[in-house]
Amino acid sequence: MDTFSDKNQKIALFLELISQIKDHRRTIKGNIRHPLAEIMFLTLSAVVSGANTWQAVETFGNAKLDWLRIYFPYKHKTPSDATLGTFFGAL
Repeated sequence: MDTFSDKNQKIALFLELISQIKDHRRTIKGNIRHPLAEIMFLTLSAVVSGANTWQAVETFGNAKLDWLRIYFPYKHKTPSDATLGTFFGAL
């Protein structure tokens, strides 16, 4: 079983890896509701759990929000399927 330290190291590695992805959004304006790390973590978690549409990723996020918040704040809850589609379409 993973210890708290092991989980922190895995999250740190995840953040290091996704920091190499260029965020194409205009982050300077400050109106980004969902940070890149939250979107990527949600999507990866949902896909590993069997989600295969943006709607399924959104449904997973809504159902597992408490669990997701163990790792990231999700201050504005999880992104909608439309937001996910737009984000990944532009990526």
